Amino acid sequence: MTIRQSFLTAGAFTAVGLASLGIVASVSADSSNSDNLSSKIAQKFNLNQEEVQKVFDEHKGEMHQEHQAKISTKLDDYVSSGKITANQKTLIINKLDEMHKQREDNKESLKNLTQEERKLKMEEKKTELESWAEQNGINIELLKDIKPKGRNGHGPRM
Repeated sequence: MTIRQSFLTAGAFTAVGLASLGIVASVSADSSNSDNLSSKIAQKFNLNQEEVQKVFDEHKGEMHQEHQAKISTKLDDYVSSGKITANQKTLIINKLDEMHKQREDNKESLKNLTQEERKLKMEEKKTELESWAEQNGINIELLKDIKPKGRNGHGPRM
């Protein structure tokens, strides 16, 4: 194994190790922080920054897929128990996908807002979601239950 391959392997294991400790999860929420961390790792271990960033991006994608699978399983349980219909499950999945896309698209613009302005935007989104759930005959508490808890079990991480 060449020295470069050794460093690449060490860097990959370092990135995976950091991810397993939850450090990457908190940092990758903001792509500029993720870029910064991947750049630091690349410099520290003399690696290609693009390859390190690729590891971060792959991990983020894997975590998103796991998250989607957990939500789908929870929704399947709700359908089986009669809490929602199969059609409502599809509506919820589509709404969650839409909300995720909006969050990603608006990430940069939210950075420029004050804490109070961000709080108002979140309240607007909450009211919009409650209205959507009511229009579709979905108990809003079920939606709160399917979203994973964030840090220390207190609500979603954003």
